[in-house]
Order: sequence, then structure tokens, then C-alpha cells
Amino acid sequence: MSELMTVDELAEYLGITRDTVYRKVKTGEIPSIRIGRLLRFPKKTIENWLGQKITHAGGMKPGDEKEVIHLLLKSAGVCTGPEDLSDAHDKYLYGEAK
Repeated sequence: MSELMTVDELAEYLGITRDTVYRKVKTGEIPSIRIGRLLRFPKKTIENWLGQKITHAGGMKPGDEKEVIHLLLKSAGVCTGPEDLSDAHDKYLYGEAK
């Protein structure tokens, strides 16, 4: 996936319909950029936006995101314990450990 996602790529990435993407862009809920008539979504911006959504959802406090990321990576079978969280997180997001 390139650094800029299309509407279809974002819809697949988020597991929502194209119509939902367009509706959320229109209301300003999803960050986007326009290139002429085309809508594009910078992948890093979308990842940051999703991180903010997780951090503020369900009464979580800022700082809880590391535990949430660990639980998500563990459920995906990417890491098994807190000691490999950092490498698993980097590999999952960037394709390689730092």
C-alpha cells in the first residue's frame, strides 16, 4: 500500500463501505486531502487518527494505548509478551523492527 490511500483502499483498511468513507469525509470525521477531484488519505495521518480514536474511546486515559496496541498485536499473533511489543509494533506498522 502506498503512502496515499484511495477511497477503496481506505474502505478496505477500515472495514467500511465507500459510502461510509465519503460520508465521514463530508462531515470532517476522517482526515483527507483533495488532489483535484480525487480524495486521498495519507496512511500515517489515518494511523494517527485511529490512534486518537482508540485513546479516547471507552473511557481510556492517555497512555493506555500501549496496552491496547499490545492486546491487538497479541490477538493477531504478532507478539506474545510485553518484551517483544516494541519490535512487533514496529514490524506490524513499518514492515521491520527498528
